[in-house]
Amino acid sequence: MSSRSFVRVEQIGHDGAVRRLRLDRPERANAYHQVLLTELDAALNEARADASVKAIIVTGSGDRAFCSGADRDELRTRGALDGIELFSREVFDRLAELPLPTVACINGAAIGGGLELALACDIRVCSAEARFALPELSLGLTPAAGGVRRLPGLIGHARAAEIILFQRMLDAVTAQSWGLVAECGGDYQARALALAETAAGLDPMAFRLGKILLAQEQQRAQADLESLAQGLLYERNQHRTFS
Repeated sequence: MSSRSFVRVEQIGHDGAVRRLRLDRPERANAYHQVLLTELDAALNEARADASVKAIIVTGSGDRAFCSGADRDELRTRGALDGIELFSREVFDRLAELPLPTVACINGAAIGGGLELALACDIRVCSAEARFALPELSLGLTPAAGGVRRLPGLIGHARAAEIILFQRMLDAVTAQSWGLVAECGGDYQARALALAETAAGLDPMAFRLGKILLAQEQQRAQADLESLAQGLLYERNQHRTFS
């Protein structure tokens, strides 16, 4: 008897060109552990190597959660500095760097690493019941799998600070108004497929170039924030020197 798989791989769409990766651990709100992450990583690599795959949709099983982040049993063994070597960060970065269109179809709560997984996709749509949060600081951790790097460029520094530093949870409507998701409610699953198929029909090289240019712009914005932080630190040190 084969062992259980935690990532279901499905070919969907009119010509089967869209590959849907479904996190399949609904009894734990689709929380990921190392086995699930390994399977997701393998599924991403297989999709990249398969010329018939033109787009990817990432979603979760059930209607309770898209992904509730890292498994709490594993989280208990980690500290705030462990983020620099998180396997989830490696996997989510590979998802973000895929030359294929990627759509997060958020079927419920996207919490912690679950939100970071969604942020690694090119675009996000969600159900009306979806909720979004990055509660890592309350657990003595940091959102090191992409939350700090990707969220400010998407919704702005002040709103990202509200979510990360002040622990605000967003409902679906607010997430859409803030630009975290493109659309919410209605037949969001059909909309996710429509978006994936639209992008899949574009010239692959043109799409890849557009994705690279957007990533470079995001990196430039992140560099600006880092320069600001360094400037403030220098200003504070100068004040201490002359005070």
